[in-house]
Amino acid sequence: MKAAMPLRRKKAAMLRTRKTLPEDLIREILLRLPVKSLVRFRCVSKRWLFLICDPHFAKSHFDRASEHTQRLLLSTPLRFGSLETDAPLWDRSAVRELFFPFKQEGRAFKIVGSCNGLVCVSLSQNKGFYIWNPSTGSRRKLPDPPETPPDLEIRAHGFGYDSSTEDYKVVLGLFPSSEGRVFSSKRNSWKTIEHFVFDFNDSAGIFCNGTLHWEVFLEDYTETIAAFDLAEEEFWEVPMPLQYDDHHEEIIFYSLMNLGGRLCLTCRWCYSSTHFEIWVMQEYGVRESWAPMFEVRHSDLINCRCSLIPLCFPRGEKLEAIYMGKELIRTDHDGAILERLTLSSDKASCEAAVFFESLLSPKVTMAMARTVMTLSEDMIVGILLRLAVKILARFRCVSNHWRSLISDPQFAKRHFKRASEHTQKILLSTPSTLGFIEIDAPFWDGSATRDLFFRFKQRGRAVKTVGSCNGLVCVALYNQKDFYIWNPSTGAHRKLPDPEVSPDGGTYKYGFGYDSSSGDYKVLVASYVARNPGHFLGSEGKLFSLKRNSWIRIQVLDNPYISYYSAGILCNGALHWEVLLDEPYNCEMIVAFNSAEEKFVNVPYPPIPIEEYAEEEDIDICFRGLRNLGGRLCLTCYRTNSSSYW
Repeated sequence: MKAAMPLRRKKAAMLRTRKTLPEDLIREILLRLPVKSLVRFRCVSKRWLFLICDPHFAKSHFDRASEHTQRLLLSTPLRFGSLETDAPLWDRSAVRELFFPFKQEGRAFKIVGSCNGLVCVSLSQNKGFYIWNPSTGSRRKLPDPPETPPDLEIRAHGFGYDSSTEDYKVVLGLFPSSEGRVFSSKRNSWKTIEHFVFDFNDSAGIFCNGTLHWEVFLEDYTETIAAFDLAEEEFWEVPMPLQYDDHHEEIIFYSLMNLGGRLCLTCRWCYSSTHFEIWVMQEYGVRESWAPMFEVRHSDLINCRCSLIPLCFPRGEKLEAIYMGKELIRTDHDGAILERLTLSSDKASCEAAVFFESLLSPKVTMAMARTVMTLSEDMIVGILLRLAVKILARFRCVSNHWRSLISDPQFAKRHFKRASEHTQKILLSTPSTLGFIEIDAPFWDGSATRDLFFRFKQRGRAVKTVGSCNGLVCVALYNQKDFYIWNPSTGAHRKLPDPEVSPDGGTYKYGFGYDSSSGDYKVLVASYVARNPGHFLGSEGKLFSLKRNSWIRIQVLDNPYISYYSAGILCNGALHWEVLLDEPYNCEMIVAFNSAEEKFVNVPYPPIPIEEYAEEEDIDICFRGLRNLGGRLCLTCYRTNSSSYW
């Protein structure tokens, strides 16, 4: 028997095989894989990441899938998750928790609708709308709709896809009013429309056949189905089934849904009902085509008058539905309940929607992708150079070409130079968190602080900020060996070699800056060893050059005793420290390290304005807190009863 191939050799053989496959064959193989596998395979290589994130690949994958994997989206105030439609309901671990960063604790999402694997949700009734792909985590925040007048409220909402223009649309209806709002993903804007003349009942529109549908009441209190055509953006009526049987007993229809691409309604008889029936419209728009297709026995339910909302048909002629807004049930074809899953035990009900697994992105539609393909290279570059960094970081996934363009160092340099106003953020580091806040964000809003992921941060220990320059931040871990240059906006980072500075009893000074004369980023580390003011033992300095990718030893000041801050302040191409020298005794000064000439110089300290306070007694004046404000050095002047900035 042959010995098993070692794991390392097996991996190498797999990599060689993958490299020899042509691009077209790799694409054909990937197009046949499920979404769950493709999401993981994005990490195989940059080449696979570009391919799987390509909107044309995502569209081809969705169109070619012979059978889409259906999942249920479940939203309660305490939980937010998804469940495969044919998973066993007795296994609570089958419910997969979903992460959505803007979900408010203790509050459920409003599910506006789902289409093509995308789900539209809202955080409140009239704002906080997102289009989101639960399979990939990709999301897009929509601009808030025009403010709703205080005497009106949103009573209808829906989400669907207009295939004629390849555009996703969100629809809102105001009550009491004939006014509505329509958002176009293609235009990225809302518009106001008229003719919302129906009495909506605070429900989500059901998307079917390119149209959104609501169950509504007319002026004569009869029921009908209001249909909003997304292409024409006009209303029309879809007939309801006859509401009386052959014995003239009233039939109550409710819970309009989409089952397998057809409109369906739940019905029960007013007096002689023994079961719920699910009626399906076999031929769209034809009243006579409504017919019963499924039933659920009353004997298996606690209260036969409570709502039953059909969701989907999993495999094997079964029905899944939400009962009383709190329980997910699965029945067989004869109407007997096979399995149950309690979703909410408190007063709040559960919202549920069916979605397909897909790779489609809410950020880039096919129409947008085709428009971009027709633009010239120079025009694309000109447009991208005017966009914010946050948007460009997302646009790297549009295509292979855009990723290589945005990642090009020359493009990054041009973008930085052309920006008329850079977005400033404050980096915050504590032992428990690492985050940032925009300088113009309201401090009272705790959610304005965003957490940052830095994979080498040690739990319970803060990251030492060495300095920042041109959007890059140099950080150090507290072992004095691990230095990184990091871009918090893109997440890219580079670990520097160990400076090998002696840690024995030393006081460390750091600095990070940019030498514009050579286009080089430099990091300075200095160690001073002193037992007390009269016993200075020595100093050691190292300078790192990003161009050389190495540290060199440099001469540092011989006897600085105290530096108020360990990190140097970058200004005018030099790093600055405010120091108190041992000799002459207690002499304050500013020491600057010129990054181009790689040597130390002195910067004059401001004169203490004694003459302004000559008539006052016991005035104590000192300067502290060297900083860079707006490209200039700044000191805080402390007096006995006040302070000012110089």
